[in-house]
Amino acid sequence: DQKLIVVLVISILLAGLSVVLVLHSFFVSENRTYCFSPVCPVHKVIICSSIANVIISKGPTPRLVIHLTAKGIFSSPKIFSVSYKESNGDLVVKVNQCPLTFSFDSYICSYICLTLPRPLLESISISTVNGNVNIENVSSTQVKICDVNGNIKLIGGGFASLTLSDNNGNVKLINVNSTNICIS
Repeated sequence: DQKLIVVLVISILLAGLSVVLVLHSFFVSENRTYCFSPVCPVHKVIICSSIANVIISKGPTPRLVIHLTAKGIFSSPKIFSVSYKESNGDLVVKVNQCPLTFSFDSYICSYICLTLPRPLLESISISTVNGNVNIENVSSTQVKICDVNGNIKLIGGGFASLTLSDNNGNVKLINVNSTNICIS
C-alpha cells in the first residue's frame, strides 16, 4: 500500500510539473516600441487598428511612435501585426492583434502616437475596435473616426467635415470648430 501511495504522489507531482512546463512554454511577454520620422508635409493620415489607443497632436517635429505590450499565455508567439507606409504625403498605419486561438490570463495594450509640426491636414481617417482616440490642436478638412469600444476626444482644431461614430463609448468635443458635424 505504501509503495502505491508513493507512486501515486510522484505521478501527481510529475503531472503538475508537466502542466506548468507546458503553460510556461506558451507564456509571452512582449514590450516593443517602434519610432518613425514621417516625411513632411503629411496631408492624409489613415490609421486602422483592432486594439490601439490613438493620439494625434501638434508638436515641434514629426514623429510616429507605436508602443506594443502583451503579457499572458497565448497559443501563438506573434501577438501584433504592424505596418507603416508613407506615399505622396499619405501616412498609413495599421496595428492589429493577430488571431489568437487561445489566450489565458492575458493583458494586451498598444498606443499609436503621431506628432505633427504642421497641424493642418487634408484628411484624417481612424478606425479602431478596442481603443480610445484623442486628437489635440490638429485641424483637417475632413475627419472620419469610427470606434467600437472606446472613447473619442477632440480638443481644439477646426474641421470642415467631422464624422464621428462610437458604439460603446463617449464622444467629447472641447473648443472644436466645424461647419459640418455628424455624430452617431
